[in-house]
Amino acid sequence: ASELWSSTPMPMQHAATYAWSDPQELVDRVALARRLHGSVANAVAEVFAGAGCEVMPPQGGFYVWPDFEPLRASLAADRGIATSADLAEVLLERFGVVVLPGSAFGDDPERLTIRVAVPGLYGENDSERLAALVSDEPASMPWIGDALEGLAQKLRALTAPE
Repeated sequence: ASELWSSTPMPMQHAATYAWSDPQELVDRVALARRLHGSVANAVAEVFAGAGCEVMPPQGGFYVWPDFEPLRASLAADRGIATSADLAEVLLERFGVVVLPGSAFGDDPERLTIRVAVPGLYGENDSERLAALVSDEPASMPWIGDALEGLAQKLRALTAPE
């Protein structure tokens, strides 16, 4: 019985064999997905950099990892933010921005780092996501641009003195 449950079902084995043969339609789709993610991730990083964060340019990872350390003094004074968990909580509760604290990924809890996933910006539905996928400039799609501007506005509000 263990052989039944410890191996991949035959249809999945066939699909994997096909995928590993690098069929052109799959290669093309992966290239489009890389372009989409790279475009949007870089745009998100630019928004955080514009807000005064230190941000390493995305290089293929799932998350953008902004560091709010340059803003520590003002965030502590104006918002009482002292840890990455504080920062994530304020972003969620005050501004509706869903992020994970850097401490959830092993960063020192005192560092003001967060992890931002970008795929949620690709679109609200399959039609928008597909349009973004095939766009030559995904970050310029109206709904993605609107989301980026909304994020920028929320970061300006976060960093503005209360």
